[in-house]
This record gives sequence, structure tokens and C-alpha cells, in this order.
Amino acid sequence: MEATAEGMRMSGRSFGRIATATKVLAVVLGVGYIAAGVVGAAFGVTDGDGSDLAFWLVLLVGGGALVLIGSFVLGSRPVLSAVLTSVGALAGAVALFWSVIVPVLALALVVLSVFRARRAAAHTF
Repeated sequence: MEATAEGMRMSGRSFGRIATATKVLAVVLGVGYIAAGVVGAAFGVTDGDGSDLAFWLVLLVGGGALVLIGSFVLGSRPVLSAVLTSVGALAGAVALFWSVIVPVLALALVVLSVFRARRAAAHTF
């Protein structure tokens, strides 16, 4: 019986770490995406005719907003939170695919968000 109680304590502790890591990564990516979108739009990081300005704004600013909304506003709805966070993370990763590290961080956020949602759903029932 004692081993089971110890396992449950460790499980709760590791879930807290996952939740914290998810929130920290969401802040880094969400704010980073929005900042990259604003800077890209402000300094005209386009191919000359401005056609990719919408690309920057929608994918980066929109993706950053979805990450932040999904991670912090919708805490009571874990599945919707994971979906919005994942869509936003992947949208920003598409715009910054050339950086290599951003897509890796985005995938990590997707995995953490889904894991967190699954754990929260399991504790609900």
C-alpha cells in the first residue's frame, strides 16, 4: 500500500513539472511568435511586393495568440486548450521553419500540451 501512495505522490509531482514546463514553453513561443510577427511587419521583411506580409502576420501573430490563449485562458477545458496551443505552435513553426530550433520547440509544446490534457481528462473522470 505504501508503494502505491509513493507512486501517486511522484505522479502528482511530475505532472506539476510538466504543467510548469508547458506554461514556460508556451510563454516563450507565444511571445516570441508575436514579437517576430510584429518586427517582421514593422521592418518590411518581405520579398519586395508585400505579398508575404499576411503570411507573417497570420502565422506568427495569430499563432502566438493561439498559443497564449490555449495555454492560459482555457485552463478549464483541457482538450480545447491543447488543440489551440498545438495549432498555434505549429502555425508559428511553419513561418520560422528555417530556424530549426523553433520547430523542435513547437513540437515539444504540442507533445506537452497533449500530455497535460490527457492527464487532466484522466483526473476528471
